[in-house]
Amino acid sequence: MHNGEVVLHNSGKCPFISGQEFSAVNDSLSSAGNADENRLLWTPEIERVQLQNYQTGESISVTGPLPNIYQDCRHQVCTSTFMSLPAHSHQNKSKSGHVMDELESYSVTNIRKEAYDYLQIFHKDKNTSEVDYKKRLEQVELEIEHTRSYVHTTDEIEYGGQLAWRNASRCINRLFWRDLKIIDRRDVKTNHDMFKEICNHIRFAYNKGTLQSSILVFSSRARMWSTQYLRYACYEQLNGTLLGDPANRHLTKAAMQLGWNKPETERTQWDLLPIIVQIDPNEPPSWYELPQDLRLEIFLSHPDPKYDAAIKKLGLRWVVQPYVCDKAIEIGGIFYRCVPFSGWFMETEIGRNLCDIQRYNIIPKLAALLNLDVTTAANSQLNVDRLYVEINAAVLYSFQKAQITIVDHHTAAAGFIKFMKQEVILRGNTPADWVWLVPPISGGMSSLFHQEMLNYVVKPRVLDQRDPWTYYAPFLKHKRNLTLSTENKRRRRWLLVRAACVIIGFALSAMKRRISIHVLYASASGTAQSYAEQMVKRLKITGYNAILMELDSYPFEQTNNTRAIIFIITSTFGQGNAPEGGQKVEQWLHNVTNIGMNNSTSNMKRISLQNNPNQSSEINKSSLNWCSYAVCAIGSSAYPFFCGFGKLVDTSFQLLGAHRLAPFATCDALNQQYKSYNEWEENTVIALKSAYPHACSRKEDIRRSPLDRAPSLRREVSYVEQQVNLTKPLRPTSIPLTFNTNDSETIPSEPVGPFTKENSYLATVLQNIELTGSDNNINDFDRQDQQTSSTTDSIQSKRKVTIPSSFNNVSNDGYRSVRLIVLDTTDLNYYPGDHVCILPENTLANVNGVIAACGWQLGNKLLIVPCSLSSYTNGKYQTLRQILTNFVDLTTPLRPHTLNTIATYAKDTNEQRQLMELGKGGQRYTDWIVNSPTVKETLEMFRSIQIPLEELIQVRFLL
Repeated sequence: MHNGEVVLHNSGKCPFISGQEFSAVNDSLSSAGNADENRLLWTPEIERVQLQNYQTGESISVTGPLPNIYQDCRHQVCTSTFMSLPAHSHQNKSKSGHVMDELESYSVTNIRKEAYDYLQIFHKDKNTSEVDYKKRLEQVELEIEHTRSYVHTTDEIEYGGQLAWRNASRCINRLFWRDLKIIDRRDVKTNHDMFKEICNHIRFAYNKGTLQSSILVFSSRARMWSTQYLRYACYEQLNGTLLGDPANRHLTKAAMQLGWNKPETERTQWDLLPIIVQIDPNEPPSWYELPQDLRLEIFLSHPDPKYDAAIKKLGLRWVVQPYVCDKAIEIGGIFYRCVPFSGWFMETEIGRNLCDIQRYNIIPKLAALLNLDVTTAANSQLNVDRLYVEINAAVLYSFQKAQITIVDHHTAAAGFIKFMKQEVILRGNTPADWVWLVPPISGGMSSLFHQEMLNYVVKPRVLDQRDPWTYYAPFLKHKRNLTLSTENKRRRRWLLVRAACVIIGFALSAMKRRISIHVLYASASGTAQSYAEQMVKRLKITGYNAILMELDSYPFEQTNNTRAIIFIITSTFGQGNAPEGGQKVEQWLHNVTNIGMNNSTSNMKRISLQNNPNQSSEINKSSLNWCSYAVCAIGSSAYPFFCGFGKLVDTSFQLLGAHRLAPFATCDALNQQYKSYNEWEENTVIALKSAYPHACSRKEDIRRSPLDRAPSLRREVSYVEQQVNLTKPLRPTSIPLTFNTNDSETIPSEPVGPFTKENSYLATVLQNIELTGSDNNINDFDRQDQQTSSTTDSIQSKRKVTIPSSFNNVSNDGYRSVRLIVLDTTDLNYYPGDHVCILPENTLANVNGVIAACGWQLGNKLLIVPCSLSSYTNGKYQTLRQILTNFVDLTTPLRPHTLNTIATYAKDTNEQRQLMELGKGGQRYTDWIVNSPTVKETLEMFRSIQIPLEELIQVRFLL
């Protein structure tokens, strides 16, 4: 600030800070308005601004608005990303800091100036005669002088409504502003008549599915409490949860205060709220239920059977048309506060309503039905994005199937670019809010993302207004009546303090009896910490005193040997190292156990303490025999030292004498990590409750203090036995197997370029040479003639090379396979940078073995008939045999959670129990996968499994 003046830095880059004062009206009648210097008006006279489209490279020259005093950005702060901006640059604030209702703050002088501005626009655009124009100005002047306001003609309000939509900077569908229909109902005098007109408006705007954009205009004193005609209620449940659309929580409470309600047993998340109208601020509002024929909704469906089944199971739906009722429009200084606007949806609006976390938040529910991981651990899989796109696809499909008008975001964006170019030609520019106009889905693929815009206020306009229930006098009076007098406040405070002391005393007594459990975490990206927080909540609900700490913060080197229970949840960083927050513990464990970083789990178990007296002494000194523990390791099997730090902790704790309370578990980010964690959590809590019953357990079940006795995992019914009976919940939702017998198996023709992953070039393998490891066969190939084979067969080397999926010790080169593969590409043209893609196939023997194990005859003709499961492959593979050969992985050993599902199909109780034990993960599963059993071998190993072929395919694919 210099000499009392604000200096705006970087002002040369701001299109609003240039030019001089101006007036958009040169008529002598406007002279009364010169005192207002804070107006924000349209002016085509200022210096032009270049707006660039970075996608097309085009540049358009536009004009912009010019404020006289504030010289935006206002107060040197850019407010362009605010959800709700002040509509006036001169908007005042009350002493409490709340924005005053600007719709009531216009002076007569302001009304006069705004009226003259609008009448000049109307005269110019409608080509009225000069005589009629001056006559109208005189008439308005006389009305303002006598009534401090004036009344618009029907033509004026119709054109003003169209201009307000044209100038709405946050609307993407303004290309059709001239087609907007205005329904003038300013003569309505009662609430009942308002509701009748609203019903007629719905019928008019719906137009048998060909939606019509329109505005229903009531008197300037009327209000609608409903934010839209069709809104879903939101009920506050006794347990603190919400049922319905959280966006309408306050509106629902207001409706209930007015007398509307539904019995709790009849409430659903799709209950439509009543229409609430108020013809005048001095009249009480009235609510009305819409007749059944006007409750226009669409139940969503999806063209893909997989998504369709899940969407229908959730009962997803939405209303057919938006009727926005909470906005006001300003035309020539007159505010119309009840102007319901009808248009049509862009599909992303409904997609956001259903998917936003603060709205219906259906993504987690949909993911659960489709067995997709949407936790932060699976961010790289983009499952959230995939489901969001599919919901939007379902919206478009459902509306188009019902023949209801809707627009996709790409078409809407193209329409706005066309509108913007038209506006530049007609009047130099148009206000546009980039933050709101860029679609919330695939933003970077939209033409709007790359288009620069200017946002400003130009009138007539649409603006926000306060919710009417926030200042409704009876509600405010009721709120004041709830306020206690000073004396009652003192008495109530004294009673509360006494009650609190009693409750705290009981709580402290109960806390002393509760068993303390430390949940420790070491997290690199926050996933392990989030799981630890989940475990703490679970333990507290169960009745334990759970304490959350970072792993490095726990005093493992204590001397008093006080018994403790520790749950450790840790991720892995780098080459199997500890993440930040666990590095001190890692170093301590290395020092006291002498286990190196590259020692495998099996090597850790074979350490002999008798051969190293010093090490044995050090371990005894650092004994953890006072500790009961459970470890859950989080990592990705894509890396060689998978869950290396977690394995180090588990093995070291055993060496140091700690008691393992529950089996060690690994959670793979590439394979349903959250399911593996939930299984470990369930196992651990069951083991904990068995070994250490909490203070809420019955006294006869606790013979002595649990911390004074040796921990035991024995219980009457095992976790496996509990799970054996839970067959249906473990099975994923599957689509039924149907066949299209009209079509036969399609034999692919010879591919023709250009070649892609979908249209691959089949090359002949001339050489397949192992270059490293003990199976090196390069010298053998030097002495042999070249041999050819089609890439449609599995690539066979001279000797079979076993390449394990996870390495116990990757420093050993014998576990690595580096091959030289020479292909015959005589007829193929390729360039530097082109890629070779390996498309694996299951062997014929493997496929036939699985088919036979599922009870099918190998000669069954249905195996080569197109089937409904082709939707999983997006139609690339049509028949069961093609899907088993090219799409489903039959070679990789089944994961623990898949084994849990497979176990539900086993008829033999012993085999079922064995599968469930393997499904726990841990050492038993690790020992089992040493031989890398295929799906075929697993089915042969457990012969009582009777799983339909189509369900096996879906289990293997979905899990």
